[in-house]
Amino acid sequence: MRVLLAADETQLAVNLGHALAQAGHSVRRVLQRDFAAASSALDQELAIYQPGPAREPAWDELRRARQRGVTLPVLVVDQQLNVADRVRALDCGADDCMSAPLAGPELQARMRVLHRRCSGVRIPVRRHGPLVLDKGGHTIYLADASLPLPLTLRELRLLEIFMEQGSRPVSSKQLGDRLADGAEPISANAVQVHVHRLRKKIGGGPVRIATLPGEGYRLEAVPS
Repeated sequence: MRVLLAADETQLAVNLGHALAQAGHSVRRVLQRDFAAASSALDQELAIYQPGPAREPAWDELRRARQRGVTLPVLVVDQQLNVADRVRALDCGADDCMSAPLAGPELQARMRVLHRRCSGVRIPVRRHGPLVLDKGGHTIYLADASLPLPLTLRELRLLEIFMEQGSRPVSSKQLGDRLADGAEPISANAVQVHVHRLRKKIGGGPVRIATLPGEGYRLEAVPS
């Protein structure tokens, strides 16, 4: 796998680079502050991002990458990521998070999951009323008007799940299990963050993500 490792000069970054190379991955190292520009490269398949101790500038850099339209899957890895760090990372565009010290097999498994989501496109286009999801282009269309919305992999998968469900509600636990795709289940808090971000992106259109107390969420038409 062609991996972009965005981290400053820390022992964790050195260890990560060595472990990735030993596992047979092609690793390109960049400094954290250069991530937004470097992640636009077309030859990368996955990014591993280490925020380091200066959390807010790191999250800003991650957000800038997403705002530039970068859809590269991003795995955030750092020492002692607490719940607030994980939520912040996900809210700024990360697809998954891991805390160090790392278990090598788990790191490889999470990388495989993210890569599988990116490359294993099963249905290029899916429709739900006026909503058209182009998985290959990570683009949402409403009727004939294209919305320039770069979706993260999890937002893409989340929207696909809602469209598969049709009018049937789906619970937070079901969403967490399906987003995890065989890896560690995603918490209800993380699911709520992803739903909130996706809801903002499709806001103002003819469909919305409704919250159904005691049942979960459902994609439905906005009353005219």
